[in-house]
Amino acid sequence: MMITRITLSTCAIILSFAMQSCGVAPRTLGTYIEDHSIVSQAKKIIKDPDYTKSNFSVQAHAFNEVLLLTGEVAQEKNRIDLFDKIADIPKVRQIHNEISIGNPITNRTKLSDQFIKSKIKSKILFKNIAKRREVKIICRNGTVYLMGLVNDTKAAKLTTIVRETRGVNSVVTLLETTK
Repeated sequence: MMITRITLSTCAIILSFAMQSCGVAPRTLGTYIEDHSIVSQAKKIIKDPDYTKSNFSVQAHAFNEVLLLTGEVAQEKNRIDLFDKIADIPKVRQIHNEISIGNPITNRTKLSDQFIKSKIKSKILFKNIAKRREVKIICRNGTVYLMGLVNDTKAAKLTTIVRETRGVNSVVTLLETTK
């Protein structure tokens, strides 16, 4: 009896923290967990030995069961083959294939991308435009991808902030709007 009570209490605490960290709205806890599952499955496909022996760098990002693929591959054949395998992942509502053909970006470019992403997050936080759980920001080679679930006003403000951030080459808005 005592062990059951402790187990239930522990589960309730863990669930409470999980709901606070991922936010109940706009995504449900189930959707949040599903996004993690989608990314894990995509990473498993990306780490396949057929791909790791070629010169490429690909990342998977998910928000609200929408999958974004970014990075670089050596040949168009690799890009198509990778997309075809990842397209079979269950529960993915939509896939955005932003993988380019070319050499992987340098560590210097990755560092610059992290700096740009930090500036954008700071501006969003300072101006109190959107909560962390509402928006996901991905920066790759100066291109910023916005994923999330926000209203039209927030989407416009977010896009403006990103466009005005120094170092951003382009903005790809993959935001889903709510009412």
